[in-house]
Amino acid sequence: MTNRKVLIRFILAIFLIAGFCAEIFAQEKIIRYKRYEEPQDIVNYFSVGGEYSLDDEVLIGQAGLIIDFRLSSTLFMSGEGFVVTEDFKRYSFNVGMIINSKLTEGKTVPFLGAGISLHIPTSSTLSTELVTKANIGMIIEEDFRFTFYYTTPVDHLFEYSRVGVSLGIQI
Repeated sequence: MTNRKVLIRFILAIFLIAGFCAEIFAQEKIIRYKRYEEPQDIVNYFSVGGEYSLDDEVLIGQAGLIIDFRLSSTLFMSGEGFVVTEDFKRYSFNVGMIINSKLTEGKTVPFLGAGISLHIPTSSTLSTELVTKANIGMIIEEDFRFTFYYTTPVDHLFEYSRVGVSLGIQI
């Protein structure tokens, strides 16, 4: 065999090996890209925020957990649980469920939604109340969630109202 034939076979072997390696690296990059871009089915956020009662002019603080369950490409359901305090004197719990809709797709996603929440006081003198909640917010790369919301009791609709804001960090 001549040196020329050996050189051609060597070059072909290098091209075949390089092409095979390029294909493996390309597939791995595609898999990593899809894994990064594919939205998660369940996202957990630790959230802190505050509410302001429009009627009593009381500032209320809250901290808790929000769990987003993806229902479709645009709809997600948010389960919420918060410990709430009024001036660090009275404590209560809020648990709720909200259906949200994404307004666009991408890394920064605005959303809006509505649902119900149950306000459970720790004091026996206060009664449990069912509250409607409407919100609008922004999810930034599924790492942060910023939400504005409006609540009002079901039995006194728009009679007593609160507005609030919360910031969630993915955990």
